[in-house]
Amino acid sequence: SIYIGETTSQRKAIDWLLSGLLTETDSSGFSDCSNPFFMERYALAAVYFSMMNKDAGLPDMMKRQEAQCSWPFVTCSGGNVVRLGLEREEGFSLGTIPTELVLLPRLKELDLGM
Repeated sequence: SIYIGETTSQRKAIDWLLSGLLTETDSSGFSDCSNPFFMERYALAAVYFSMMNKDAGLPDMMKRQEAQCSWPFVTCSGGNVVRLGLEREEGFSLGTIPTELVLLPRLKELDLGM
């Protein structure tokens, strides 16, 4: 199960989504399972936790649970994620690319800054 290990990127993503539901930080409903972009949000959080430098904390825009299309490494079209910019300068590392990328059906470009 992806939820067993406390340090897996999937577990961190699920915990982060749940924290938005259990607190007042997400009055927008972005972390609500009925939101049509919920799976994209989970996938992006899993990518972030999998590929971000271990010392980096959550950026403010993710802490506030803002729409994922407003995140600096995400480009959207029509509300769907079409590009991810995971450049090293932004703190991303060349670790394991999580399988959750398949949950981004409109993704056309994955920029690893290589």
